[in-house]
Amino acid sequence: MPIPLSPHETFPLTLKSDESLEAARRPTFVFLHLSGREERQFAALLDALEAEKEYSAALLDRIFDALRFVLAGWERLTVRNRRMAEVLGLAVGAEVPYDPAVIEDVLQYREARELVYAAWAHRPGDDALNFSGSPSSTPSAASAPPAAAGGA
Repeated sequence: MPIPLSPHETFPLTLKSDESLEAARRPTFVFLHLSGREERQFAALLDALEAEKEYSAALLDRIFDALRFVLAGWERLTVRNRRMAEVLGLAVGAEVPYDPAVIEDVLQYREARELVYAAWAHRPGDDALNFSGSPSSTPSAASAPPAAAGGA
């Protein structure tokens, strides 16, 4: 089954600031692999993001839109303070259920940007397709004698 069509093909990412937390407490963000069309759309979102030259509301909108496009869920994300608890309507210490509408309430811009670019860097590339771009070490058609020279 193609990777983008499998509902079970996800990959986790952790913020650098959370890497030192024990695994049982470490918030993890879950991403789905993108189809070719989705990857093109994601690239367009990143192009628009890069076109923003100054820190602005438009820049914030673009980074959070890009994150919403690729994020499929999160695990072990908990309410850490009273202000967040009030905004989310949850108790301090409660696990935050995944909801794309609250991404701006649980992440800072720099964290959202880190996740967006980590997701882009994580997509399957040439190495996942066993394509290195360098010549093959196995004989190819170019090394075989021409058919006419074979004396048929």
